[in-house]
Amino acid sequence: MESANDIMSLLDIVDFLEYPENMDIVRKHYKLWLESTYILSMVFNQSIFIDCESLLCDIEEDSRRFVETNCYNECLDILEKERMLLLLGMPSTGKIMSTKMFAIKKI
Repeated sequence: MESANDIMSLLDIVDFLEYPENMDIVRKHYKLWLESTYILSMVFNQSIFIDCESLLCDIEEDSRRFVETNCYNECLDILEKERMLLLLGMPSTGKIMSTKMFAIKKI
């Protein structure tokens, strides 16, 4: 960096991601969707932009490496009974992988 002016604040990043020409960044990184009013609006209005076939292919690939655990099965039981589940945890503990496996479980 040449100066402190090269440092972006969180608000600068949010503003950057709101520009229409940067929406592809938000679309590619689904963890940003909850912070994007544009994406939430698209989902709410049924303007689905996700390539489902590609997503299912990715999930199928991940399923080959997935190992069912007691915790996963307990979560699956809760999801089947309550139809809702909130997963919390530290990074890299399997939350995303578990949600992918829930998706193909056809509850």
